[in-house]
Amino acid sequence: MPLVRRVGNFIFANLLSIVAGVRISDSASGQRVIRREALPALYPLPDTLDFTPAMSTRALHENLYMVEVAIPYKERSGRSKLSVVHDGLRFFKSIVWTALTYNPVRIFGGLGVIMFALALLVFLAELGLTTLAGAPWSFPLLFGALVLGVAGVTLYTTGTSFSYIVKLFHKRPIRQGLVGNHGNGRRFERHYWWMGILAVIAGVAMYVTAAMFNLTDPAVFGASWFAPVVSALLVLTGVQLMSAWGLARMLAELAVREGAAALDLHGEKDLAPRSEQVTAPVTA
Repeated sequence: MPLVRRVGNFIFANLLSIVAGVRISDSASGQRVIRREALPALYPLPDTLDFTPAMSTRALHENLYMVEVAIPYKERSGRSKLSVVHDGLRFFKSIVWTALTYNPVRIFGGLGVIMFALALLVFLAELGLTTLAGAPWSFPLLFGALVLGVAGVTLYTTGTSFSYIVKLFHKRPIRQGLVGNHGNGRRFERHYWWMGILAVIAGVAMYVTAAMFNLTDPAVFGASWFAPVVSALLVLTGVQLMSAWGLARMLAELAVREGAAALDLHGEKDLAPRSEQVTAPVTA
């Protein structure tokens, strides 16, 4: 296999392993044997070269049993139609977009955690420099850390909200992402409301304190913009968290509504747990 394809295969196989949570060594091989009954879970597929990573991504998220078997390989004669850049972008989009339709919190949440971790590292680095080296605070870096932190929270809450929408579509329990499953879905979102209230209180308290000590007056404090900006970002983050909590709760109620209605109508004798059952429309 040419070096460029080996590198591309390594990148896409590891990308698929990350988004699916299962170790895959080759996402693009066209040598596949598929049971007929698995086809409904795999379709629809692209009609271009990226159908192979799309199929692998869908198969893993549909919990299909998949086995990788080593095969002999050598470069075929003639010129390949594969474009490194164009088809590489197609492969990337197929894996990411297919994974988003099953487990969005793994991608959105992962990016959010990375951003929040970077924000924390920047803040700790600034704290270390001011404490150990006596350097002044770098307000641009602190502002950048705050923006990264807010963006991280926004991406993570967006991912968790999308997960409930995916659950409604697929009519099955939310897939495990960055936080564990308990019962019929995630429980981390239950804490969004008080985290949001704390963020709003902290933002308001910071602004009131800064105003009391004239830290918002340019004539008194050189970086008079900093406290109001931090206050606004904290308040917006709190509103984001509380909104995500409300949305998650609403979608969770909608997800179990069909099962709850069937339980009330038929009793629980022959019904699966609410989080797992899928019922047909009830006729008179």
